[in-house]
Formats: sequence, structure tokens, C-alpha cells
Amino acid sequence: MLNSDQNHQKKIIFYDDSLVYGGHEIMAAYAIEAFALCKDFKTICIANKNNNKLLTRLNEISKKSENLEIFETDIVTKKMQGVRNWLSNEKILNLSRIFKQRNPDVIVIIQGDIELSSIGLLAARKAKITSISYIPVPHTLSHMRAKAGFIRDKLNSYLFQVPDAFITISESMRKLLKQRGTKRPISIVYNGIDIDKFQSFNKSDIKQKLGLPLDKKIIGTVGRIEFKQKRQDLLLQALHKNSGHFENTHTIIIGDGPDKSHLENLICELNLSKKVSIHPWVDNPSELYSAMDFLIIPSQYEGVPLVMIEALFCGVPVLASDRDGMQDILPASWRFQPESQNDLAAVYKKNKDADNSDQIQTLQTKIKNEMNLTIFGENFISEVTHLMSNSR
Repeated sequence: MLNSDQNHQKKIIFYDDSLVYGGHEIMAAYAIEAFALCKDFKTICIANKNNNKLLTRLNEISKKSENLEIFETDIVTKKMQGVRNWLSNEKILNLSRIFKQRNPDVIVIIQGDIELSSIGLLAARKAKITSISYIPVPHTLSHMRAKAGFIRDKLNSYLFQVPDAFITISESMRKLLKQRGTKRPISIVYNGIDIDKFQSFNKSDIKQKLGLPLDKKIIGTVGRIEFKQKRQDLLLQALHKNSGHFENTHTIIIGDGPDKSHLENLICELNLSKKVSIHPWVDNPSELYSAMDFLIIPSQYEGVPLVMIEALFCGVPVLASDRDGMQDILPASWRFQPESQNDLAAVYKKNKDADNSDQIQTLQTKIKNEMNLTIFGENFISEVTHLMSNSR
């Protein structure tokens, strides 16, 4: 039977002990907001005390609703957390007591990958409380090029059997969860964007504002500068080795990250300084997309990238690695063989002067109707409610 308070509300806990605040955490915060604004639920969020960006966002939500309680924890996901869990019995026990004290009907564990916040899964099981893993990237750690990835994948296999259910973000991710061995129910809730914040700008005006050449096509990447996943280096190699395919083209790389200095060095090494520029993120992403003719996503792996959804909604074609959420959403003619700089260049050349208006219109309609924040919130609440009623 479901527990309820005096107002007959169901009670839900969201748990996140990682220090990460990326696209998945942004979507998780929108899910928390949807529950906090829903009178049928009492919402509690337990987050690591040093995840300042997440806590700031949660406090913003709490100003909109008195129905959200925020608690901070000292527990933090560390490297090789799946292995560390075997030595964390006391932490698991203490966290299970915290869960029991709050007596929720369900706990949603926010997991960027299966190791992140996994101690929460084990504590929920110990407390005998229904748990749901909200996970966008169930790839193997070896695929993600993590240290000792193959061994950790073997040792982490038990984690896919711990939650009572999973929520992921695309059909390809559901298939991957099954490949990882889970027998639990899996629901899909596609990411969404705030479509009201995006607007059109004059391309020439924005190019001038950003100091971009007015007489060239603009292609670009948006996001964390990290070669291991995002592969900005692959794009640079494609520009260098297939320069003929990129005639009359300027490339912008937008963002910051651990490999920014490596990126700057690589631009110099490949003699691309006149063809590539690095730009910081801006408050209004509509300006960035308005300047672009194509967004490029050369990633080694992704879930369903928010920048892809944003760019498409703004009318920008997206050329991307043929995998994950890009494979689910983009036309085949816009996808290139992963890790292939030559195929990336060939796909750009093929699309450079093509009429992509029909595909863009179809995708804009899909995003407007299926991937906006209102739909995301409604679907998340619906799937959690469904999984709760069907859990063991």
C-alpha cells in the first residue's frame, strides 16, 4: 500500500550525491519542479552539499512551491564508486535510515551513469523502499574510456538489478539497458526544452556581434570541451585532413572544459587559427544558434543532447555521430560514422548546400509537440506513478 500524509499526498524523494551539474541534472531539476508544483505529491530532494549549482536551482524551485524540502548530504560519489559500495556498509545503513525517517512512497535516484549516486540505490533497497533509477547513459565504462573500464563494468553488473525500475531518455538507451542485463521495467521520458525562451535573430547581425565572417557558412559545437566524450578534436582533424570539403566555412567551438587548453594547442598545431574560433557560452543561446548554419555533434557517446533539441527547434540542421539519441531523432543523411573524421567531412559536404527545410520543419513540429518542458514534466510524473503501481 502507498503511504500518504494527512493531505493524502504521495511522497517522493529525489536523491543525487554527485558533484556533476550537466544536461541530465538540468532535466532532473525540471522533473523535481514538476513534482513540487503537483499537489498530489510531497517532494523531497537530497543532494550533495557541495553541488552548488544543483542546490541553487533547487532553492529557485522552492521559491515557487512550499511543497519541496531540500536536504544536504555529506555523501559523495567518488571514482570507482561501484567498487567502493562493497566497502560502504555503514554509509548505506545510515542513508537507509534517513530514507526510512522520511517514509517516501518512492525514491528516484539521479544517475548520469550507473555508478553515480549508486549508494542511493543500495540504501533504498536496504530500506525496502521502491526505487527508480533515472539514467540517460547506461553505456559501459569501457565504451566511455573510463579508467579500468572493463573491470569496473564486470564489477558493476549487479547495480543493474538493484532498482525496481528505470527511466531513461530514448529508445536506444532502453535497448542498451536491456543489453546491460536488467530485467526491470524501463520507461522512456524524452528530454524537453523551454521553447518559449528561443527566438529568431538576424543572422548577419549576430555574426557581426560575435565577430564572425559574414561571407562564410558557420558550423559549430556547443558544450563541455572534453575530447574523451565530446570529440571536438575529431572535428578539428576533419577540418585539417579534408579541407576541401570545408571551403567557405568557419567553425566556432562554444563552451569551456578540461580540454580547452588542448583544444587551443591543437588549433595552432593544425594551422586552423584563421578557420576556427572559440567562444564562451552566452545567456541567450538563441543568438548562438541564429549564427549557425549547422550544429556538429561528433561525440563518442551521448544521451539525447539538449543542444541538439535546441538547435533543431531554432531551425539549425544537426550533423552528428550515428549513435544514441542522435540515431533516434536525426535523419540518416545527417549522421556520420562515429569516430570517422572522413565520414564527418563527407556528410558535411553532402549537406552543405542541400535543402534541409522539410526535415527541419518536421523536427521542429516534433519538438514543439513532444519535447517541451510541459510535456516532459507530465510524462515524468505519469511514468513514476505507473512504475510505482507496478513495482515489486
